[in-house]
Amino acid sequence: MSPIFKRIKNEKAFNLTVFLEWAKKRGILLEGINIDSNQSYYEGYDPEKNKIDIGEVPGLEIAAETLYKVEDSVLETMEGKTFYFSAKPGRSYTVFNSFPESNILVGLNRGIIIEQSISEHTVIHELGHIIDGHGIRDLYDDQKDIFKELLEERDRIFAVDIEYDPNRTDAPEGFISVYATANDQENFAEHFAYYILYPEEFREKAKTNSKLKEKYDFFKRLFGGKEY
Repeated sequence: MSPIFKRIKNEKAFNLTVFLEWAKKRGILLEGINIDSNQSYYEGYDPEKNKIDIGEVPGLEIAAETLYKVEDSVLETMEGKTFYFSAKPGRSYTVFNSFPESNILVGLNRGIIIEQSISEHTVIHELGHIIDGHGIRDLYDDQKDIFKELLEERDRIFAVDIEYDPNRTDAPEGFISVYATANDQENFAEHFAYYILYPEEFREKAKTNSKLKEKYDFFKRLFGGKEY
């Protein structure tokens, strides 16, 4: 099946109403926006000007099908938060908090801005930041620290002790990707994404690497024993 035909088939099968109901049931807010995260950061978000029909956002079906894979016990951290799906291109961004006193991220709810082009990896990677920052570390007193008992273990396992080299082509020992070496937050988010999206690769590499096995086992506990 050609990539173009597969994309068209998936778009036809996508049911926006089902996605909206799925989110509502879990207390997750969904919004379509016409600005990127950079604009949101410096200029703020005004629903009157910046909110668009979420059905107009390209690639929404990819985000939906990806999020359906995540366990409700993990998604609980997103309750009361917003997925902002942007029609603009960009890198996507996790909104841990807004700072109106500094004119930063004004008008935004805590959550995630997903920009174009939407991909499975971006959606799960950014969700990983929320699970880490709010679900484990309770940044800004989020009150959704449902995995706070994992904090000490998280800090030890995902500490990064090597210098990040974006030009490197191979992942260093103990890391699933080069980007995972950027800092402890990216280390967590990258392995979170691999646990859900590329589990066979993660498990295979963990067989011969104790650090990767420790990270895999960490997420197995976080997911209550659920493996993909």
